[in-house]
Amino acid sequence: EVVRPSLHEELIKGEVQAAAVAGARVFVAAASEAPPKQRLLREGAVQEVSTRSCDEAMGDGETSLAQYWLSRGWQVYADQARSSKVRQVLIQHGTSVLSY
Repeated sequence: EVVRPSLHEELIKGEVQAAAVAGARVFVAAASEAPPKQRLLREGAVQEVSTRSCDEAMGDGETSLAQYWLSRGWQVYADQARSSKVRQVLIQHGTSVLSY
């Protein structure tokens, strides 16, 4: 398995600009495979790095991205201070666009 910094870490360090990643091929974790399960990755392409943080509502306007992932067992999203700093990223998988 290849390990590399997350997009969030690269944005914070200033190593990459949000606009520069549009179209980049990425692997994202499937929400259904929370730790300690083995990570299941899906391939997609970055459509946009949103200005919204993970503790803000997704496209449905009701549920935050952090609440969505937390409800599926991803305990890292329970840290509201961290979730408020991590930006949502829209990833295209085929014809669907999902928030990560």
